[in-house]
Amino acid sequence: MKFKIPPYVSNIGLLVTFFIASSAMAGFDITRMTTVVDDFSGSYTVTKSGRIDDGVFTGTSLTEFNQFHPGIADSDPTLTGVIATSVTRSEGLLTTISDGEFNLQRAESTLRVSFENLVVSISEGEVSLVGTVSVNDETIDANELPDLLAAVLRRVFWLTRR
Repeated sequence: MKFKIPPYVSNIGLLVTFFIASSAMAGFDITRMTTVVDDFSGSYTVTKSGRIDDGVFTGTSLTEFNQFHPGIADSDPTLTGVIATSVTRSEGLLTTISDGEFNLQRAESTLRVSFENLVVSISEGEVSLVGTVSVNDETIDANELPDLLAAVLRRVFWLTRR
């Protein structure tokens, strides 16, 4: 008894082979620029470039702030300056190593803020900071930042994560 394979079965096999082969293909490069303008005409622009391979993104990001209001209720501060990061994102976790320098201006004062190699991890609704931050030339551990500044940094990294 001779068994003949129907033509649609061989086509399904060919289709499955194609999908298996295509899943082993190389990743791709991405460059993206996004500008966000708040209700008070403040803004920030994020320029990201990097590569996606096997569901993991690695790359760099440069964020430029121009009197941006990050949406923190306390005195509604504005942010002007730059943050540069190296980025790794996989399986719902985003980790960056960031260098930045900016002014955080409130009605009554301006804080000069800078940091190098600040590690920022962002997962489901949570932002953690590890490293030191210089505030008006005083070095402070990221875990001991004043509440307003910690909230602004967490908010900024949360907003610019995409």
